[in-house]
Amino acid sequence: MNTELLIDIARCPKAHACLSGKENHPCRRIVFSQDMTNPEEFQTPEPWSGRIKTAPILFLSSNPSISSEEVFPTWNWADADIADFFQNRFGSGRQPWIIEGTRSLRKGEGYGPWTRFWSGVKGRARELLEREPIPGIDYALTELVQCKSQKEAGVPEALDHCFSRYLDRILEASGARVMVGLGALA
Repeated sequence: MNTELLIDIARCPKAHACLSGKENHPCRRIVFSQDMTNPEEFQTPEPWSGRIKTAPILFLSSNPSISSEEVFPTWNWADADIADFFQNRFGSGRQPWIIEGTRSLRKGEGYGPWTRFWSGVKGRARELLEREPIPGIDYALTELVQCKSQKEAGVPEALDHCFSRYLDRILEASGARVMVGLGALA
């Protein structure tokens, strides 16, 4: 069930319709905020990161930030690779997508510098667990809006759609005993 939901979100039909020009949808602004030249370069909506079914903590924020330098699933990735990326993003996957819970794999460059947001999440998990957390195992992350953008561009317009289409299903898939909202919107 989790893999089906993960792929349903990552292959969101509304994002696809916006990209193909078939629909003027509230998600249009956030989809086109990626400023790609080829729709195949579109970074897929982000269902969650980590083992959502078993992680005892779920962090919820507004939407994922985007970096053109990060290795990240696009429309042309196979479903199995997309599922591996999001479920095993912090380790135990086909390759280490993120190391130390804070540094993402970059295109042709190894790993980037630590990410402030991921470092803050790891710190909150450490406080809650009172021990060093294992990213992706002890906590998972998800958002109110799954499409990536800089500085929450397009989030207000897409919020109602993503919230009503996906959030309840994500929360039902989660095994978390604690949920932490991050940021004013969450």
